[in-house]
Amino acid sequence: METSGILAVIAIVFSVFLFIKVMSLQSQMNNLKADLEWMRNRAGSPSVPASAVTSPPPSEKQEASGSSDLDERLLYLLRSGQKIKAIKKLREARPMGLKEAKEYVEALERDVL
Repeated sequence: METSGILAVIAIVFSVFLFIKVMSLQSQMNNLKADLEWMRNRAGSPSVPASAVTSPPPSEKQEASGSSDLDERLLYLLRSGQKIKAIKKLREARPMGLKEAKEYVEALERDVL
């Protein structure tokens, strides 16, 4: 292969790498925008009543202390129609499996909404 051919292949590989990096950064930026919107809405509206977040599923009662902020975030996502994202946020915040996180979010949705 000629030098120009090698340079073209290197340029294509580099372009693909940059494209993947840009997509990753775009995803992170979208998450930050969603978090910022949630914080703005939280500051402008009354917080969720305590009775709404005090009844997590039985398997999560030991972790319930200090979780009201997380529950508020999950409720915001549920009200926005983002159930899958709520499950993902819960799994990021707590070490639990997909099934347990789904059950927790569904119980929270059922009890509050």
